[in-house]
Amino acid sequence: MLFVVGITGAICSGKSTICRQLLISSKSIGISVEWVDCDKLAHKLYVPGGELLQTLAKEFGPHILNEEDGTLDRRTLGGIVFDQPQYLQKLNSIVWPVMRCHLEKLIEQAQRNETNKRTEINKRIEINQAKVILLDAAVLGQAGWDDLCDKVLYVTVPYETAKARAITSRGMSEAKFDKIFETQQCIVHDAISISSVEQAETALRDLVMNRSTGGVLVSEHPSSPLGINKEKTSIEEDEDDLPDGLF
Repeated sequence: MLFVVGITGAICSGKSTICRQLLISSKSIGISVEWVDCDKLAHKLYVPGGELLQTLAKEFGPHILNEEDGTLDRRTLGGIVFDQPQYLQKLNSIVWPVMRCHLEKLIEQAQRNETNKRTEINKRIEINQAKVILLDAAVLGQAGWDDLCDKVLYVTVPYETAKARAITSRGMSEAKFDKIFETQQCIVHDAISISSVEQAETALRDLVMNRSTGGVLVSEHPSSPLGINKEKTSIEEDEDDLPDGLF
């Protein structure tokens, strides 16, 4: 049986750490986990000479492409869109639908694979045969991808902790952090607020065992409009999380 779980939260909240640890612990909790990092998926869509990059170059100018190989200059594009909100909105209107199309195809293929697997074992469904796809995206709610998910986990972290991570591990300025942080704020209704890997494991286990209710709330602190948990989080710093803030 296939389940799709969204993993969202602001920059440096620890989304990738959660996903990475769930990959490691998935066997012990009887669940097969596949991690879809939407930021990395977007990288794959930026194929030199491809339709998406051609559209972006037409909209924002050819200087967003590297002269040497025609690849996307993410730093140049990021400098444009984060300084001018209307350009960020335009970028999202171009990229998000393409991303959604690919996510839908990925989920459909996974569902077909699971159906074929159940046929091969005479449709005997057991909990250790359940598969969970983790959709890791900071803008899951803003982009409307949460409706692809059976459940959404909102990773919370104190604002000051996230900012310190961004400054220390990425050399990011406070001003840039605040800009990125602001673009990623969105309340996802019925999301489960988590601040540890253990809570994520519990949420997945509850979802698989009780699909009719979609799992149980594992935190007494629902996500605030800014997704900030005032209590100490047990999630370690994640250097790979959202390098440019777009996803």
